[in-house]
Amino acid sequence: MIGKALESGWTTLRENGWRLFGVSLLYVGFALLALIAGWVIVGAIWAGSDPEAFSELISKIQSLESLEYESPEIPAPIEFSLQLLVNVLTSLFLGGFYAAFLAAVRGEPFGVGILFSRMGDFWKYLVAHFVVSLVFGLGLLFFVLPGIYLGVRLSFYPFAIADGNGVFDAPFTVSWLATQKRFWTVFGFYAALVGLGLLFPVGIGMMIFIGDFLPFLLPVIFLFAVLGGIAYFLYAVAATASLYTQLLEEKGILPARADSSPF
Repeated sequence: MIGKALESGWTTLRENGWRLFGVSLLYVGFALLALIAGWVIVGAIWAGSDPEAFSELISKIQSLESLEYESPEIPAPIEFSLQLLVNVLTSLFLGGFYAAFLAAVRGEPFGVGILFSRMGDFWKYLVAHFVVSLVFGLGLLFFVLPGIYLGVRLSFYPFAIADGNGVFDAPFTVSWLATQKRFWTVFGFYAALVGLGLLFPVGIGMMIFIGDFLPFLLPVIFLFAVLGGIAYFLYAVAATASLYTQLLEEKGILPARADSSPF
């Protein structure tokens, strides 16, 4: 099953790479806009409530010399509000992002517009991420191993939400049932992805070593590093979507959403 998922990741990337890249690029663009919007909105509120502190922050940002010695201090409530707002805005497109990879793996037609098809599920990602992180964190407190076990068993909840499952059904029903008696399979799959990922910086390091002797190759090395990093990210998500789909098929679990094809 691990080999099939890894192979399916390459096949999916080869057949749908440009469309998945378009969806991912659009998602990153919206994430950056969300960060900018968050700073603008929270900054406006902060400037209105405490203009003196806000002016001091702006002065520090404008002074590169001061930033070398002292980072600007942002009040905890402002920082929390900014993080919450950015998380809400980026979560609007998470469902469509994962739905694109599921559609690619399942051979369904899709375009970049799929990114907007699951916007109503944004709150599910916020709540599920908080709950799963809490459970995972509590597991880590108990000698680490329970945390790893729970993390693996609940790890498919982002895809399960994209499939239309509820905020608690996704991690504690779908992901849990899908990984039943398959813990070592899923753990081995993630280990394989990490292993493949480690090959990338090793290769880049070797190329940079060569670039020290052939400086004119450094721009090519930089371009290869960027493109290689993007390709690996797309491949990892596609392979994970493939494993998730295989586990659902094995357990006879059908997608909850009507526009997700059954097996």
